[in-house]
Amino acid sequence: MGWQHLRKNIRVVTMNTQKRTREWLQRFQHAVKRLTAEAQQMRFDWAAVLAMRSAKLHPSNLFLQTAAGALQSDVMIRLIRVLEDSRDTASFWYLNRCKPDCVGSGVDIQWLKDFSGRLKKIRDRVFVHIDKNDVFQPEQVYANANISIAEANDEIKRAIESIWSALKQIHRNQEGSTAAPNADQSLESLAEDFKRDLRKLIDL
Repeated sequence: MGWQHLRKNIRVVTMNTQKRTREWLQRFQHAVKRLTAEAQQMRFDWAAVLAMRSAKLHPSNLFLQTAAGALQSDVMIRLIRVLEDSRDTASFWYLNRCKPDCVGSGVDIQWLKDFSGRLKKIRDRVFVHIDKNDVFQPEQVYANANISIAEANDEIKRAIESIWSALKQIHRNQEGSTAAPNADQSLESLAEDFKRDLRKLIDL
């Protein structure tokens, strides 16, 4: 009876372990799919912002002013969502905890972790929530987070490229495929495509 009971317990433990492994793998795959879509949209948004800046369009154009602001806000909220560091979220850091060697390959994880932490300070006090104490000097929140307006654009671009690089690596290792048809196209190249199409719209 003792051995039969032990074998039964081993079977139960094995089945539970296999079930948890399947659930983990499914969650990981779905997280990669969702984060790839988020990162791809960030790339498009930021390329569009770069295109609008380099096109040097007339600043009085209200439609383009509004579009530029909306695109930048979309990039920020997606960055915040992708880089949220919580045990309850299937974010970039979830992937990193699951497969640190794969996700961290070729990416400066320490820098991204630091930027993620500084971004959270802005998220909590200015961007997602309007803190009643910081409403008097919202720019001070950026200063306290060590994010300057002059350097923010470069850091946002670096973060997007780092996330995208990691996701491309996961796709190659996991599926032997690319993350998207234009996965290897640089942000600068995408910006040129957006600028070309922007000019077409203006000329209509």
